[in-house]
Amino acid sequence: MKETKKSYGFAVLTIFLWSTLATVSKLLLNSLDVMLVLAVSSTIGAVALLLYNQLRGNLKDLWQCSWKELISMCLLGFLGFFLYNWFYLLGIARLPSQQAMVINYLWPALIIVFSSIIYKQKMTGKKILAVLFSLVGVTIVAMNGNPRALVGGNLQGVLCCLAAAVCYALYASINKGQTYPKELSMFIVFAVTAVSSIAGASFSGSLSEISKLTIGMWAGLFFSGVFINAIGYTSWMLALEYGKTAVISNLAYLIPFLSMVIARIVLKEEISMYSIIGLFLIISGIGIQIREQ
Repeated sequence: MKETKKSYGFAVLTIFLWSTLATVSKLLLNSLDVMLVLAVSSTIGAVALLLYNQLRGNLKDLWQCSWKELISMCLLGFLGFFLYNWFYLLGIARLPSQQAMVINYLWPALIIVFSSIIYKQKMTGKKILAVLFSLVGVTIVAMNGNPRALVGGNLQGVLCCLAAAVCYALYASINKGQTYPKELSMFIVFAVTAVSSIAGASFSGSLSEISKLTIGMWAGLFFSGVFINAIGYTSWMLALEYGKTAVISNLAYLIPFLSMVIARIVLKEEISMYSIIGLFLIISGIGIQIREQ
């Protein structure tokens, strides 16, 4: 019973923190370049996870990892964290936060597709139906009641969010079959993201803008790096460790709904009927997938 309470406590903390991602990112991207936001927040997150792993005594396990495992963690970190966050932030910069967030939630449906390809899992009728539900939901959100909305920045934003969903789904599908230490690997993937985004920010010239960051901007970047990323991912791992994976994982589907509410309160974004309909279809697709398991 004690471990169950711990599990729900960590899960609730994660759900709240991750629900703030779209809103916090939108506020930061109103004034800052995407690559600079990613570079600073991921570096802060990597440092926080380094300290966490040091306190937990996990760093000694780094020397026990083979070169193959280290390369695997780095490549997966580049795919599932650097590319995912880069594309997602580009999408958030170009779309209303709720629209970007809902489109990005295509990743659970894509995991079905990638898992079928990678692990030779059979694509049943229910799995195909789950993917179709999610695709229709994303299409509704992307058009927002007007097919002509898919032009210019809107189309770019939609494509970026779709690319982010592909990256994360592919990462999750491949990572499922890995056996290396999860807490240590989380530090590695954030370190890879930090190095990659610093390089990107240097190349684009946005890294020079770091001296112009205000106290408010630093606060937002610190919250994103430490709370949303470092604490968020760590508490989610602990929630899964202490509780039943199937039950805890399902709680994550509260995130898009709570995210909409936070965006409405903080950003004053109107909650679109099309976002609700699309999200309902996506969640329905996820529900079909869960019943299939």
